[in-house]
Amino acid sequence: MPVTESIINRMNQMNKRPILVGICGRAGSGKSLLVEKIVKELEPLKITSIFYHGDWRFRQDSSERKKWIEDKWQSGLDEYVRAINQFSWWDFENIYHDLDQLSQGKDVVIKNAYNRSTGKKDEDAKVTGTRDGIIFYENCVLGGIEILTKMDIVIWINETDDVCFNRLVKKDKGRRTFPDIMARTLITMYSENFFFKMLLDKFSNKLLVSDSGGIIGGYPVIEEVKQLPVPFCYKHNSGNAKETVFCDLDNILEEGENLQDIKVNSADKVKELKARGCHLVLTTSRPYNRAYDIFNKLKEQGIEFDQLVSDLPVGQRHVIDKHDRTKLYCIKCKDDFDKLKI
Repeated sequence: MPVTESIINRMNQMNKRPILVGICGRAGSGKSLLVEKIVKELEPLKITSIFYHGDWRFRQDSSERKKWIEDKWQSGLDEYVRAINQFSWWDFENIYHDLDQLSQGKDVVIKNAYNRSTGKKDEDAKVTGTRDGIIFYENCVLGGIEILTKMDIVIWINETDDVCFNRLVKKDKGRRTFPDIMARTLITMYSENFFFKMLLDKFSNKLLVSDSGGIIGGYPVIEEVKQLPVPFCYKHNSGNAKETVFCDLDNILEEGENLQDIKVNSADKVKELKARGCHLVLTTSRPYNRAYDIFNKLKEQGIEFDQLVSDLPVGQRHVIDKHDRTKLYCIKCKDDFDKLKI
């Protein structure tokens, strides 16, 4: 592969061993798969190579991290933004120490390492050190300036966001819901962008850009994340919810931008539906940047909901009659709840 040839060429220009190669890219870009291909191509050349996963040093397992982010959201928007920054997810201090040990030819053993297959810290990982050859360190975010300064080569796996997302859906099917995968993708893209910009700005001389097939390419365009998902559900339904109920937010809140008064009758009906196990989805034209105000207002009134769909076009909303699909019914009506039969 061209990327393997580029690594060998750069390696031959360096008067040091072992060399440290960072492999980064978005979740689902194919980092691990590409490293496995490179290692196989290096074997006939008698070049020693070892593989270190940054994910082994996750601070929390998947369920703990999700709950931690939800808790930070309830502590305030600033705390939430800090929590979703991936630089806080990994134990980089121990990652740096592990890489130093490996480069000195010492073995590294990680107890209770994170297991990608289970999403839990239930694996014991062992990596054999080397004083020669290549140490491959793979992670979405390799770390800060300290570790990037020590890197000899950084390979950025560049695949389109659609390709990455589809791979994640396939990989996480059965372990995460589709909305969870969507939210995770946006959250990780947000902090990955900070890292990629730092790479381009300060370490472009060490950078090789490749797709997951090993083909060298130009520097990618970094797509900005303009909206961040937030964990609205602060009390989860049991798995046997009877119905899913869609409700326009203005059916619960008085008209106006100040979100002042809760409509008593509608609010009581929402509480009743939640108590009966319904999954409540709120819809609104309000943008995501007002989500925190909405969340706190409803929470103060003891109104629970599970999902919120925002940024909808202003105007009436309709549902299609399941018995006569030529008919549409407006759902933005103050009597909706009175007509609802479960």
